[in-house]
Amino acid sequence: MTSLASLGTGLPPGQHGLVGYTSRVPATGEILNALTWESEPTPTVYQSKPTFFELAAKTGIAVATVALTRFRGTGLTEAALRGAAFVPFSDDTAEDLRIALVEEAALRGDRSVVYAYERELDHCGHVHGCNSTTWLGQLARIDAMCERLRAALPPEVTLIITGDHGMIDIPNDQRIVAEDDPALMAGVSALAGEGRFRQLYVDHEPAQLVADRWRARLGELAWVRTRDEAIDEGWFAATDDQLRDRWGHVLVALRGDWAVMTRAFPREFTLIGMHGSLTPAEMLVPLIVA
Repeated sequence: MTSLASLGTGLPPGQHGLVGYTSRVPATGEILNALTWESEPTPTVYQSKPTFFELAAKTGIAVATVALTRFRGTGLTEAALRGAAFVPFSDDTAEDLRIALVEEAALRGDRSVVYAYERELDHCGHVHGCNSTTWLGQLARIDAMCERLRAALPPEVTLIITGDHGMIDIPNDQRIVAEDDPALMAGVSALAGEGRFRQLYVDHEPAQLVADRWRARLGELAWVRTRDEAIDEGWFAATDDQLRDRWGHVLVALRGDWAVMTRAFPREFTLIGMHGSLTPAEMLVPLIVA
């Protein structure tokens, strides 16, 4: 969610303020899931910075998003990707239709920008792992679809292909369940984030004490920082002071192929592939210009 917001706004996380898959809303204390957006904050208020699409439209550029119908008007779409004409399709497997819709949107004006999102590679990696033959099959399918898309587009249209993150497979025996370790939960009011980047909200004792306990427990398995330390080290680039309370008071970014799980989010236990930490495998993504 964080990287998609950066793609949509052109801003680093410290400026757009969508700080993770889940995070605590400072005003209410509720945990916001940025994908399902079932919480109270109004998306356009919670992420109020203009998106790239809004800025481009103001200059006369025809902007469009080609995506599944069910993503129209969702909280994440409105927060991170608003401002583009929404061009829907109802079936991921209708590749010919998707290609045709992108081609049509690209030719809407003298200048145009079209955003098209392919979700199955990420979904497949979470469910089957990014080292699975199923994931590789999806990658080959998408590669072939992009080749067909390039052939369908006129030469004057530039096709840019990138991703919002990488992925790592997490073995079952390298998942630390926070609630099973009293030393980890001591002083922690709420957990958010995701398995590879856990955010700890601390309300009743100094965050430094909680960070020290997590450092002592995890050692070389994680980078553990207080919020202030992470911001000072530039983890989120220049940070808007009005947004800093959205991050956990303590941030735990896992090294290697470890994860910190929480029973507050039981669905995470079904995932094989995960992402969100600071390793090259998760942060370095391709950029192909064709």
